[in-house]
Amino acid sequence: MQQFLVLSALAESSDQAQRDIAQATGLSLAKVNFCLRQFVERGQVKLRSVARNPNKLGYFYLLTPEGLREKSRLAYHFLRRAARQYSQLAAQVTTSLDAIERSGAVAVIFLGAGDVAGVCYQALHERGSPRLVAVVEEGRAGMGFHGHQVKPESWLSSSGSVDPVLVCEAEFLPRARALVADSRLYLLG
Repeated sequence: MQQFLVLSALAESSDQAQRDIAQATGLSLAKVNFCLRQFVERGQVKLRSVARNPNKLGYFYLLTPEGLREKSRLAYHFLRRAARQYSQLAAQVTTSLDAIERSGAVAVIFLGAGDVAGVCYQALHERGSPRLVAVVEEGRAGMGFHGHQVKPESWLSSSGSVDPVLVCEAEFLPRARALVADSRLYLLG
């Protein structure tokens, strides 16, 4: 992924200092330097000297056709991996929602409002049931999530709700167990 980020930055503009690339990609200057050296050694990037100012020598990093092929290859593999991960997550969501429906529940609460909860919401929306009644996450309380205002975690114990809670992020499980009976908790998978 890091190599793809550096190649993408070079594809946008070859007139960037390594610091600019590091800032644009979020990588360290050392990592950018390491990647660039590898690309030059493999013939994926050509180095051209230019005088940026009279006291300093700078470089253009020109992406070669081989560099463009490598960028495309990395993008392809990234997208395949992401699609595979999404499919695995979608299967876990389906399994959890099936279990919730088998319990007789007609409504569910999400614990978590991030990307995984977004996948859960999409699956729930496509199925039509159970109905989403609340989304809970301390760090996002007050924000919106697909037409729901995210509630603080304390809502789980104070609401009086007996609806099952789908824990969308494993990191929330310990806090969920402190607020809700285990019999109401469903984990992905």
